[in-house]
Amino acid sequence: MTAVWALLIGVLGTMVAVVVLACLMPLRLEIQARRDSAWSGRVALRPFGRYGPAIALHRGDASLNPRPSRKTTKRRRPAAPRKLLRPALTLLSDVLSVLRLEHVRCTARFGCGDPALTGEVFGGLAPFIYSAYPSSRFHLDVEPDFGAEVLEGELELALSVIPARLFGPLVRFSWRAFGKAP
Repeated sequence: MTAVWALLIGVLGTMVAVVVLACLMPLRLEIQARRDSAWSGRVALRPFGRYGPAIALHRGDASLNPRPSRKTTKRRRPAAPRKLLRPALTLLSDVLSVLRLEHVRCTARFGCGDPALTGEVFGGLAPFIYSAYPSSRFHLDVEPDFGAEVLEGELELALSVIPARLFGPLVRFSWRAFGKAP
């Protein structure tokens, strides 16, 4: 009888240890998108940072292309409670502070059809393109095409997060949104 309990406690202890280790190991989210004539992309999750196997969350181009619209009746959804807006924005800020941007590579060619509008859009994007400090982790290459209406390019993005670091922001959000009495 005691051997059964010892085995049961050992199995449960091992399961708890695996869950704790999984929460302390980094997760890496890799996103790749490409646009030639149509959108295509791949989203993968890698446990153990960049050393784990890639688990494909999305592969191909089926969900990145717009689907034909269906005629549906519009249902009115209840408006989101205003008391959730501020905690949700704080949660977004906290989660973004926990995420680590590991790698960004963007190569794009765009044109609006109108040279003046293309120049205006490129001028608005210029601070983002040229303000990124030189690094091997960040590479932005955007080329305007003043003669045609075009959008082509590639994007590679890698983010990592340690799941245990999300526990604090989620608890704070829950307390702010649902814990206090009105």
